[in-house]
Amino acid sequence: MQALAIQQEIGDRRGEGATFNTLGIICDRLEDYDKAQHCYEQALTILQEINDRQGEGATLNNLGIIFDGQEDLDKAQHYHKQSLTIFQEIGDQQREGLALSNLGIIAFKQGENAQAERYCKQGLTIYLLFIVVEDFV
Repeated sequence: MQALAIQQEIGDRRGEGATFNTLGIICDRLEDYDKAQHCYEQALTILQEINDRQGEGATLNNLGIIFDGQEDLDKAQHYHKQSLTIFQEIGDQQREGLALSNLGIIAFKQGENAQAERYCKQGLTIYLLFIVVEDFV
């Protein structure tokens, strides 16, 4: 909380958004899902205001995880799809693979096995391409 206060004091909006996102992760791990959701929503508002698309996508992904854990699969899917769109737009392939994998998990839980398989195969393909490219760079 000290870091958040300092960032707010000096006007570091990017740091403030990242800190809210990190606090959300901590609250999630402590199973305080309401507080985690609140932190993620605060982060999302800030990151959207400063047009931090990567941070926005990561926060949307985290919101999807929260709702998945609470078995609100429609909301989880909604946030993961938003996350996927952002990662595709900014060309963040590694996180695009993550979003696709998360969508695969949601589709599987919804009984949409064919869609789950498509999402997971797409995510895996991206991961494998990412690993191969990283090995040659």
